[in-house]
Amino acid sequence: MKKTEIFLIALGNFIEYDFGIMSNSSQGMIFYSSIKPKLMKKTLMRGTLLGSAGVLVILGGGTMLPIAQLEFWGLPILLAGLLLIAVGLVPQRKLAKLEINPHEIHFDGERVLFLQNADTVFDLPFSGIEKIDYLENKQLYGWGLRLKKPIENTLTKKGATFITQHFEGYDLFLPYFTKRSLAELHSQIPA
Repeated sequence: MKKTEIFLIALGNFIEYDFGIMSNSSQGMIFYSSIKPKLMKKTLMRGTLLGSAGVLVILGGGTMLPIAQLEFWGLPILLAGLLLIAVGLVPQRKLAKLEINPHEIHFDGERVLFLQNADTVFDLPFSGIEKIDYLENKQLYGWGLRLKKPIENTLTKKGATFITQHFEGYDLFLPYFTKRSLAELHSQIPA
């Protein structure tokens, strides 16, 4: 692969994640989740610090303690170190995986489908949505959906994870979708 091709692919990925929109076809719009570089950097720094602390606990305990104490404290020190490493690196791994395989929202004017790993998580008629807003706090950002009541007649869940958690009074929260892609959705919706 030539350097120019690699650059264009990288530029395309940057634009994709910056806008969060990839398709605006006759079949409807498709929105992709995107991880902000600032969030990825913060998660990576936190993970590196916790992982380093875990390595230091293991190395420090293994080299500083006498063998007699290691017989008793060796396993707890090892488990504590591994726990610190896991707590630090698992969130970063999840975000990296989400960058490679983003969540999708398919909107065709009548229905909204949310896909996670190419599996439909929920199917919702657009008429069942009362309000869609962009929500953001220190750790999380995305779209909040307030549904018309009764929700049971509106929402068809096919597999639910953290997506169905309530966030600031909204019925559904779709994490890592950008403000810009929501503005694009609002511009395409007839008033």
